[in-house]
Amino acid sequence: MKNDIFSKLYKFLLLSFPVASALSWKVIDIVFVLLIVTILSEGVLTRSFVAQWNSFKALKWANLFIGLWLVSSILGYFLATDMGPERVEEIFGLRWIISFYACVYAGTRVDFSENELRWLLSIFVGVLLLGVGYQYLVIKHGPRFEGTYENANIFAYTLLIPWTILLVFEAMLYRKRKSTDPLLAFSIFTVGVMIFFTMGRSSWLAMGLIFTAVSLILRVRRNMYVIAAGALGLLLAFQFNFFGFKDRIVYSFDFSSGSSQSVRVNLWRVNWEIFKDHPVFGIGFYENIRMTGDYYVKMGIENYEVSTDGIRSPVPYLNHAHNQLLQIMAGSGAVGTVSYLAMFSMAIFYFFRRTQRVGSERVKYVAMAGMLACLVHLLTGLVECPLMVHQSRSWLIFVAGICFGILAGDTPVKESSEV
Repeated sequence: MKNDIFSKLYKFLLLSFPVASALSWKVIDIVFVLLIVTILSEGVLTRSFVAQWNSFKALKWANLFIGLWLVSSILGYFLATDMGPERVEEIFGLRWIISFYACVYAGTRVDFSENELRWLLSIFVGVLLLGVGYQYLVIKHGPRFEGTYENANIFAYTLLIPWTILLVFEAMLYRKRKSTDPLLAFSIFTVGVMIFFTMGRSSWLAMGLIFTAVSLILRVRRNMYVIAAGALGLLLAFQFNFFGFKDRIVYSFDFSSGSSQSVRVNLWRVNWEIFKDHPVFGIGFYENIRMTGDYYVKMGIENYEVSTDGIRSPVPYLNHAHNQLLQIMAGSGAVGTVSYLAMFSMAIFYFFRRTQRVGSERVKYVAMAGMLACLVHLLTGLVECPLMVHQSRSWLIFVAGICFGILAGDTPVKESSEV
């Protein structure tokens, strides 16, 4: 039943998520909490949790690997640290995985029209623009775009998943109508410009790979002209150093002490050493940040950031691993790492297989969106830790969860003649 009051509530909450993500991670948490409360309320009021249990059972192998990863991440704290209130709080903080299951169930209960998705994604872009305006006009912080987010890098790699969804959705409508949707094209361009002006080099590379992959997989020939024009524009930007583009590219090869590349390499070395010392269950998912300073001393590493003005930070750089796989290895050990890799490998395989199955064209695009969301996560995870950040983690949970839910129920999103 997709027209009852609970289905309408699920639809409202899911449609609220993109706007919430453009505002604050705290608003995202409110949306997820309301979604979970709604699911529990439905079960209590209908005196049955059969539908919720069936959506959970449908994940099968995902439950196994998520469970193994969680157990390993928690055991790491008990085996490698002196448990205290902070560690207990961090273990409790892993409850965000419940939001994934909530999105899966909600995905089995809702239908979205093309028009709803089209306008929702456009409103999301509008709120992002307001956030950038707030950044520059109110708090007067720049020059890199970051909107209301903590920093430019988080802003950049969080936007990559919704930008990918915009690309897939627009390509779907283009193949169907043989014409470009101006509102979606504007939204794609606007988010692309935002990502560009975060000046995140890995995000630039990810944008190029994602756009090319979507264009080739969905065979959108029109996009080949966009790729050619974009390549020409980047060459000109590099040649004449527009927006400091050449400086950022050249800086990528600077591994001098204090450069961001040097800082990352040292973090990679430290987390690899942590993994070697705690190879089975790791030290707890978030614990490596706390242990990094001790490992700097143990390994004889001085890891201080130096700004572009040559100012050295007064304290060592303590942060996550800046590589999602190393973060998992240090925090969850070999058990968690194998589970993490198996989970994403099988998710990508599942989504890919659904894109090849004979059936609704819409379901194929849902599977494509889920597959690309997982691939974008792995891509950004090469130099960042998207699971450690509320916004990027929430977009993965949101998209992958809904896509799993739709496909588990084999429920295509609703056809609409309106746009």
